[in-house]
Formats: sequence, C-alpha cells, structure tokens
Amino acid sequence: MIQQAFDCVKHFVEKYNIDESYSINHSNEVMRIANDIYMSELIHNPHIFPQQTVILAASILHDICRHVNKSDAILEIRDFMSSHVTSSDLDIIVSLLSPIPVKNNECRDLSEYQLAYDIIREAYLLSTYDMN
Repeated sequence: MIQQAFDCVKHFVEKYNIDESYSINHSNEVMRIANDIYMSELIHNPHIFPQQTVILAASILHDICRHVNKSDAILEIRDFMSSHVTSSDLDIIVSLLSPIPVKNNECRDLSEYQLAYDIIREAYLLSTYDMN
C-alpha cells in the first residue's frame, strides 16, 4: 500500500504538472514525521496499532486534493489504489486526505480515526519547518 501511494503521488505530479515542492520528497518527509508521531502515540494509544499503514498511506497522499479538483482527485486515487487496497481502507485513507484546510471552527469527527487525522495534520505542519 505504501509503494502504491508513492506511485499515485508520482502519477499526479506528472499528469497535473504539480510543483516539485509537493512531490515525492515532500510526501516522504510527511510520512517520516507521521511515522515518528505514530510511534510516540502508540505507547498511550494502542488502539491505533492496526492503523499504521493507513496513516502512512494517507500522509503520503495528503496534498493531492489541494492541486486537483477534490472529487476528481478522490475518484482517481480510488481507481489508482483499488487493486492494492481494500475498499474499507481506501475509504479511511480518503477521509484523512488534505488535513490542513480546516476553516475557523470546523472540526472533523472521524471517531476511531481521529488520532490518525491529527497525526497526519501535525506531520504536515511540522514538515513545513526546516529542522536542520
């Protein structure tokens, strides 16, 4: 699922001429940070253990809906990933996409996947800082 998510980002970058700053390197960095956060959260939130692959895949794909019409992007992601991901995992991944455009007091209620969403959002925000 992880490799397929990277292949999907590459597909979108090439097809829609998306800026390199949102390409594979950015997706890889957000995934790395998301995995670090996931590992630190796992100690106190063991219920997220089975969510790791979904969190990582969604963190890789997180920006695609920013650069392409969201409904078109979701259909294309579903088509691209469907042979490698279960339908239920794909539904979860799609629900976790594009975590940053949260307006004013908007809150998403993702029940058992709320922490997954928060991990991806935090990873994206941290990726915008130069930690070196």
